[in-house]
Amino acid sequence: HLAPGVLPRPTLVMMLCVLPGHLAPGVRPTAAKQCPFDHCDVGGGFDEFLKPEVNPPASKFNSDVHAMWPAHVEVIPITSDNGGWEPPSFHRRLAKEAVLGWRHFRDKILPSLPKSHELRKQAMQKNAGALNDGFFHWQKRLFEASGNIDASLDDEGGQMETPPPDANSSWPSMCGLPEYQRLRRIVDRLSRRYLIRSGMAKQTAASLNYSIFNWAAVHGPGEFHGPHTHVGEYHVGVFYAQAGSKAGKLRFGDPRGHTGPFGRTFF
Repeated sequence: HLAPGVLPRPTLVMMLCVLPGHLAPGVRPTAAKQCPFDHCDVGGGFDEFLKPEVNPPASKFNSDVHAMWPAHVEVIPITSDNGGWEPPSFHRRLAKEAVLGWRHFRDKILPSLPKSHELRKQAMQKNAGALNDGFFHWQKRLFEASGNIDASLDDEGGQMETPPPDANSSWPSMCGLPEYQRLRRIVDRLSRRYLIRSGMAKQTAASLNYSIFNWAAVHGPGEFHGPHTHVGEYHVGVFYAQAGSKAGKLRFGDPRGHTGPFGRTFF
């Protein structure tokens, strides 16, 4: 939401996700066969591209096949227990603070709001992701209010200017966590690298007018984020601060549509 006269600032979106157990997966730029970690196994993810016919009969038509704008996903391990460079305490402290913030929202903030408040109505919906939906919308308000909790709870507040990357972006104890600030710097650096590798000029990537919006999600058994899209961002990333062996998987839907022969999913 932008104030009148404010030019839109494209956003890099990053979600800090906490699931039962402990694991901090990230992203690996090498090919799957060179990666020793299970999260890099793409299985048959690239086996369904349409391939040209080999030596088609002269009496039949033939064609060239082009893969246009393929989606490329980068997986980067960040902590050393998963092949990265940061100590395991990095994701553990982030997970702990995310859970504390989630509990504070659930136990303190929500009960203090009137029943007509938008955040309370969102969090009280009858679906497995309702509480995290409310938690997300509060964090979005908090981001737009540069960390001002009172402003984030004001249902009468008007449009807000998208804050710059160095503004407060979450609740105070999260913003005060060194690992959180470190994660945002990592996202900034690797985001520019991703855009350059995707074809953006280095000078353009170095001078972007942008913001970094991130939010935490805490999922218990049976809880999930519903299908959604991100429109208007340079790109989107997920950092799993904590995930157990029985945690759910990240599911990508087919951008070509949901009807056959498309409608594929990739986990």
